[in-house]
Amino acid sequence: MKAMGRSGDGSAGGTLATVADRPPAARRWLEAAIHEPSVPAGNDPRPTRLHVRGSICRAPGGRWMDWEGHQSFETDGLGFRWQARLRLGRLAWVTAEDRLDANGGYGGARLLGVIPVGSARGPEVTRSQLVRNLAELAFAPVAASRARGLVCLADGEDAFTVAAPGIDADAIVRFTVDDAGDLTSARSPDRPRDHGRARYLHEPYRLEFDRHERLSSGERIPLRASGTFETADGDWPYWRFEVLDGG
Repeated sequence: MKAMGRSGDGSAGGTLATVADRPPAARRWLEAAIHEPSVPAGNDPRPTRLHVRGSICRAPGGRWMDWEGHQSFETDGLGFRWQARLRLGRLAWVTAEDRLDANGGYGGARLLGVIPVGSARGPEVTRSQLVRNLAELAFAPVAASRARGLVCLADGEDAFTVAAPGIDADAIVRFTVDDAGDLTSARSPDRPRDHGRARYLHEPYRLEFDRHERLSSGERIPLRASGTFETADGDWPYWRFEVLDGG
């Protein structure tokens, strides 16, 4: 695990620098996803911030908990922040936060928004949040087109892989792209998940995307996604995600 950092402008080695430099599938995605007027001139892009909701199943076979909140992506480098309120019952709720920033990965929650009920950091958390960040760049194509340190490699005509070796060289996500240039899935062979007593299981994780539309910003993104861990006992549907708006 390497410390969080930024590389140079990375015009070589597969780093995302200009659309023309990307592998065919990645170029097809970005050309379809980004309208030129939506990309600000100069080096000061608008931040990507989404109003989102969904549900999460914290254990295989467990109950689903609804949540609603916001997710933002770094505009010049990798990093994200997801903040949401999860309903536990009629009168009980927690505020939850996942993020990846210069200090690595973090996940935590507070009962009623005040009482800490858990937090986690460390190499596995950083890898898990980095995999999430890479996979969810589907919702932030302008951020993906500008992210320093993001390496993109061809994987056939209809797929490409992304990685951030300056953060963790073993965190890799493979995207598939359809004929229209829309992303259909993202899969990582290793997204660590908490298994209790400071133990982590390293399992494949995938996102499947649906209902692509163009936002007022000009970005075309999937408005729905579902996340699944591929466990030794079979698929575990874990995460449902819906974009309500881009503000």
